[in-house]
Parts: sequence; C-alpha cells; structure tokens
Amino acid sequence: MQRLIEQIFKLKYWDSEVESRKGWQQEVVNFRNRINRIIKKNPSLKNYLKSEYFDLYQDAIALYGV
Repeated sequence: MQRLIEQIFKLKYWDSEVESRKGWQQEVVNFRNRINRIIKKNPSLKNYLKSEYFDLYQDAIALYGV
C-alpha cells in the first residue's frame, strides 16, 4: 500500500517527469488490483489497511516533501 500511495504522489506532484507518467499510472492500477485481490482472500485485512492508511500517507508526505 505504501508503494501505491507513493505512485499516486508522483502522478500528482511530479509534473516534470512526463515520460514516466504512463508507467506510474500502470503501477497504480497494478497495486490497486493486487490489494483488492489480497483483501478478497483476506477480508479482515481491510480494517488493518484502513487503520494503517494515515501513517502510510504521512510517510509518503515526508518522503516526497509535499
């Protein structure tokens, strides 16, 4: 989930990296699909991911200086 958030930040804030944009978009789709498959197999993880989201988001903010 951390990588998903990082890729979303790249898409949102790195306008100068136009050539990398399509790759980042594809990674976002892949990460979302993978997370959804994992949650389908392990529904109890959904609550865990929700509880971790804020911390992961804060880590991404710190990493990208947003």
